[in-house]
Amino acid sequence: PDPENPRHTMFTQSAQVKASTALYRLANKVEDMCWNRFKDNAHVGKLGMEQVVSKILAERQALMAQVSE
Repeated sequence: PDPENPRHTMFTQSAQVKASTALYRLANKVEDMCWNRFKDNAHVGKLGMEQVVSKILAERQALMAQVSE
């Protein structure tokens, strides 16, 4: 009851966030962001390497065709 008006009720609410829980969630988010960046970069690197290998193979075939003429 409200001490100034017994016909009213006082309500108080509070919340606590434990540092370990907050840090754990933040660490998970950072880890997820890093992992996603790594996957994206790995994919781009793979595409780049495939292009280089394809170009080398095409140049090799062109040289072999010239030699056989």
